[in-house]
Amino acid sequence: MEKFERRFKGMGQEDQQLASHVLLFMVHGLTSGMNFPMAYFATTNVTGAQLTETSLKCIKALELMGLKVLCLTSDGASSNRKLYEMLSGDSGKEKPEHKAPNLFERGKDLYFICDVPHLLKTIRNNFENSNWNHKTRKLVVSNLKHKPLCYIKSS
Repeated sequence: MEKFERRFKGMGQEDQQLASHVLLFMVHGLTSGMNFPMAYFATTNVTGAQLTETSLKCIKALELMGLKVLCLTSDGASSNRKLYEMLSGDSGKEKPEHKAPNLFERGKDLYFICDVPHLLKTIRNNFENSNWNHKTRKLVVSNLKHKPLCYIKSS
């Protein structure tokens, strides 16, 4: 039992910090109802390099199961931007790439897609934090003739 405890306490090192985030790899089928969490990790911070390594492991596992990975979707966090930069090999370019070669399927690309609901929430929060709309917290999104419109609804 003492050996077990030492292994998890780090043998005299300071206690590990409790996780503040969960990194989730979710699988969604584009033409099917497939929808499941593939892996999740309790974290305090994730670097772009760690995210790249873990993403490639997940993509490889899915491809080995016969599933075709077409795109990666995430918010605009710096570690996610670094992931896309590392996968596409565009380090230092002014304009980031929107795709990268799929290392597990020759001749196919992986596309990078922003999480649109998250972007809308970020826009709403920026308006809210600027006191532009007097703290209404009511974001309305509508589609007029296929042109998206986003506005803040007043109380």
